[in-house]
Amino acid sequence: MEDEIRRLTEDLLLADLTPEQEEARISQTEQAIAIIKSQEEKLEEEAGNLVAHGHYILDQIRAARELERTITSKDLFSYIYDFFLKEYVGSEFIQLDPDELVFDVKLTEKAKFEFDSFVKKNHLQRFTRLNRFYPEKVRCRFRNKVGSEKIEREEIISQFHPLVRFVSEKISNSAIGYYSPVSVELNRRDIPGIAPGVYVFAVERWSVQGVRDVERLHVEVRNLNDASVVLTDEEAERLVTNAARQGKDWLSAPSVVDLDMVVRLIEECMDESESKYEKYIRQLWHENNDRADIQEKSLRHHQDRQLEKLEGLLSRQLSEGKEAVARMTRGRIDALKGRMEQKFLEINRRRELRHHKQEICIGLIRVS
Repeated sequence: MEDEIRRLTEDLLLADLTPEQEEARISQTEQAIAIIKSQEEKLEEEAGNLVAHGHYILDQIRAARELERTITSKDLFSYIYDFFLKEYVGSEFIQLDPDELVFDVKLTEKAKFEFDSFVKKNHLQRFTRLNRFYPEKVRCRFRNKVGSEKIEREEIISQFHPLVRFVSEKISNSAIGYYSPVSVELNRRDIPGIAPGVYVFAVERWSVQGVRDVERLHVEVRNLNDASVVLTDEEAERLVTNAARQGKDWLSAPSVVDLDMVVRLIEECMDESESKYEKYIRQLWHENNDRADIQEKSLRHHQDRQLEKLEGLLSRQLSEGKEAVARMTRGRIDALKGRMEQKFLEINRRRELRHHKQEICIGLIRVS
């Protein structure tokens, strides 16, 4: 930016310019400075986003890999299919090949009408044909891979597809809880390292907003038959994840388990989950303050460096009698201070941790 000011000064002092040309030259420089300011603001934003606890990020990446914390194509199909099976009875998902997630999908008239309203409201018409009343059926492939190749005559349903967004909104806005108790059977070969038996589980979603927004699922598990069998948090998550992906309905569960004991263990899971939640929030409160301190220190350092440069430049301009150019520099100083003040206020606002938890699912898993 100093180069722009220097070139402008040379043109104003050394070039033989008319008053109109001088005004045009100053305007041209102002535009160049505006671009540079925009780049500076982007750097400020990046500087303000520096965070502590880099090891925490690496730990989360490792855990995500080990526990398969990804949404597979099969997960996506189950999510959509279970919803339509319950909410729009009569909708059809006819699988064309048992080895591929390719279906001829036919939604009921009510489903199409409500989905069409959602699509139009969100301007998503060009991304789907499922809201149309013709053709009656649409061939769909569930493939949760960004940028996957298009296949002629097939509509690719990824997690960004309008149908997924529609289901998510419907569940979020539902006055009645969509989730209900479940009972699942799982083959021990699908969950190595977990002892056979019947497990009671509860899943909660923990949401936290602060300097860094966090959402996580917490799983609590108890063995119904043997209290000495204790699972770590990661083992519990792996058990429930595998049950959701590979388990089969265990329809006879209510007639073969002690339901009073199940209820007591569910309550024990919920109590333990509450205790862990409070500990988790205390930990995040400290981390949140650390992050806010680092962001504030980083921004303060950036502001001080920029102000030192600009004030030095302003001092030289005034000593050389360049009043017109000095006015522009004063404006840059004021703008910098204003931007920084807004960023400091935002950091302090996000020091206040906002959090809540929500029950997602409870149930039984038999590993046999």
